[in-house]
Order: sequence, then structure tokens, then C-alpha cells
Amino acid sequence: MSEKKIATLDCETDPFCFGRVPKPFLWCIYDGREYHLYNDTKDVLKWLEGFDGIVYAHNGGKFDYHFLLDGIPNGTQVMVINGRIARLKLGKAQLRDSYNILPIPLAMMEKDDFEYWKMESSCRAQHMPEITQYLKNDCLYLHNYITQFIDMFGLHITQASCAFKKLHEIIGQDMPKKYGATGHRYYDFIKPFYFGGRVSCFKPGVHKGNFHYIDINSSYPFAMKHKHPWGSKHVTQKNIPDSKLHRSFLEVNCFSHGAFPFRDGLKTDFPHRQDTYFVTGYEFMAALETDTISDVKIKKGYVFKESIEFGAYVDKFFAMKKEAEENDRPADRLFAKLFLNSSYGKFGMNGEKHEQYSFEDIYPDWQKIEQWTKDGTKWKAHEIVAVIGYIVFRCLKKDTRFMMLQLRQVSPGLLGAICGKQSTRSIPRTIVILIQLSAMAPAIWF
Repeated sequence: MSEKKIATLDCETDPFCFGRVPKPFLWCIYDGREYHLYNDTKDVLKWLEGFDGIVYAHNGGKFDYHFLLDGIPNGTQVMVINGRIARLKLGKAQLRDSYNILPIPLAMMEKDDFEYWKMESSCRAQHMPEITQYLKNDCLYLHNYITQFIDMFGLHITQASCAFKKLHEIIGQDMPKKYGATGHRYYDFIKPFYFGGRVSCFKPGVHKGNFHYIDINSSYPFAMKHKHPWGSKHVTQKNIPDSKLHRSFLEVNCFSHGAFPFRDGLKTDFPHRQDTYFVTGYEFMAALETDTISDVKIKKGYVFKESIEFGAYVDKFFAMKKEAEENDRPADRLFAKLFLNSSYGKFGMNGEKHEQYSFEDIYPDWQKIEQWTKDGTKWKAHEIVAVIGYIVFRCLKKDTRFMMLQLRQVSPGLLGAICGKQSTRSIPRTIVILIQLSAMAPAIWF
């Protein structure tokens, strides 16, 4: 049992509708003993400031917590992972996003059915008892899962970091001890060989007849029971014996018949053409076995001196998953499944996606910004706050609507030049390029 007090938070807003900014009308906080209901966000902030513990909101880092940002003092430190507020200190409370440790929709844990039209302002009053119970149950269900997770695995910011710790506990003694230090240069070297899972439409169109559905159970854990390249020590060679392919990465020029992934900007495709591909030894062996590549020339091969497999880790959580299924313990089954698909990715983690920010009010040089707009629209700062993931503007022409644009990266030098600030350490590096892009990117109106 964690010594920290644990609470869960959620809010209900106007239903999402084009042309309208959703606003919260009801908040609920459950501290494990009682529910705290509020209509005013200021009251929520006051309660949080006095709560000496950790508060979780599911997807709060990209939704619920953004409604609280007006009450966050300047200089408040916030941890951001992949654009999501992961940890934020507010008074005595520490706000965290439970999606980081349980990265699935709440409905996959436990959630009541509800007709969201009942939350429209025109009729919500008559449905308020039902809305309130629905909100309270969401907080209760989340609290149950969060506290079970913490009791079993301890306090962690992300599920992946927790799984990585378990990986070390289970097979740490079998890991090679001297695998060499790695950093951002090593990440840039190895990144071209890393791709996500494949989603492909092999034959588009309308198809009629009898169909067979084929699925592989636990394919990710199955793959992790095989040997993989490990560490940073490797040699470069073109002629690689079959016995070493399992711990190799290859830069191959060939005609691929849809066998190899190809990264084109943000898009990943599996083309049928002659090109240079970055693949693992396993992918290369599979392509040879299925005769889906031809005219093959290995331009470079990186053979690692060591390999590793995660069999003991996989076996432990596979057994936990099976036992949970046999004894009707849905939470344990969910945790085991998440662990089976986690931890390995930490070895290929991009450290630049973990950022520490602070909140500041920013007042840019609007004359410079207006030079970038195509239609001459003048923008006025409602109160430009460094909201992680989004920034809010009020447009003079449409005074009652807000424009929310996704943030993009910018160098501190450009940020300082536009904002007229010499120091940018306390300002997110993602703030002003978005204004530059506002002339080119379509606006997102709510």
C-alpha cells in the first residue's frame, strides 16, 4: 500500500460540437473515502492546493488539467511526455495523468453507459442526478484500478518505466553488465531501423464470399522471447553469416515486394519497388524465406557483439495473465497484458520527448507576427499562456471564439527574437513557431 494519499479527478463538459469550446460544468474528486463535487473550477483548484497527495485524471494531461491552467502560478514546474502533462505540482498536490500508467481508454477498465446528449446545457438540469452518478462512478472505477496498480507495482510516472524496473528485477542478473553507454548520437544511429507495427490494406475494394480471420495471440511477447541485438558494441560488415543475423541491423538495397517498411516523412509504407531499406536481421531472413525481395545488395551491416532475450520476464506476466483469467480478476489480467507489451521499448526511447517546462505568460511582438498572416487578420492575446500541447488566442474579428492551434518546435533563439526576451529557459521551446504556422495551417475551431 502506498504511503501517499491517492485521489482521482474527472469533469463533465458540454458535449463536443463543431463551433463551440467545451467548458466544464461539474467536477468530481474521489479521495478513497468521499466524493467532492464542484461546479466552479476555482473551488477545484482550492481543494487541490490543500490535498497532500497524488491526484490522477485519465487523459488529464491532454484534457482535464487544461481547464485548471488559468490557476497555475507562473514558474510552476511541469513534466511533459509526448505533449502530455505527466506531472504537475499544485500547492500540496501532485497532478498526474493516469493514462501514462494505464494507457488504455477508461472503458477498457470499467465504465458505465451514458447518453451524452443529456449533458447539453438545455436539458442537463433534469438529468443532473444521473450525470452526477456517472461522474462519481468514473472516479471510483479509476481509483480502484490506480490503487490496485500502485499496491502491486509501486508509484511510477509511466507504465513503461514501471515495466522496465520489473524487467531489471526479473532478468537483471542475466543482462550483460558492460554494454557501453548510449546517448542521442547512438539513438540517431539506430532510429532508422525502428518502426511501429504494420497496418496494411493488401487488396482494396469490395470483396464478397467466405472469409477467414487470422490472429496471433501475444505476438509481441513471443518475439521478445527470441534473441535481439544488445548494447552498443558492434562491428560493420557486409557479409553476415546466418548465425549472426538475429543480432544484426542491415542497410539493404533491393526490390522489395511489400516486405520491408519505408519511412517517407511521417508516413510509413511497404512499397513494391527498388530502394534502400533499413531492416533487422529477422525481417531480412523472413523476406528471403518468403521470396519477397530480389536483386539484393547489402550496403552495410551492423553486427552486435551481444544479444539478449526476455523469456523470464514474458513467462512471469504470461502466467499472471492466465491465472487472472482463470480466477476472474480483470484488473490483474489487464496489468499483465500491459506489462507483456511494455518495457522493451524503453531501450529505444527518445529522451528528447521527456521535457521539463514551467508556465509563463508570454507577450510576443505582434507586429512581427502579423507579417506572417496571409489575410491580414490581426490577433490579440487573450492571455497567452504556455499551455502544453495547445495555445489559445482570441481573434479580433471573432471576439467570442477561441482558436486552438497545435504547438510545434522552435529554437530558443527564434523564440527570444520574436518575444523580445533574452532568456527563454522558463518558456517552452514550442511556443512561437505555432504562430508562424498559423498563416499556413488550417485553424481548428471549437
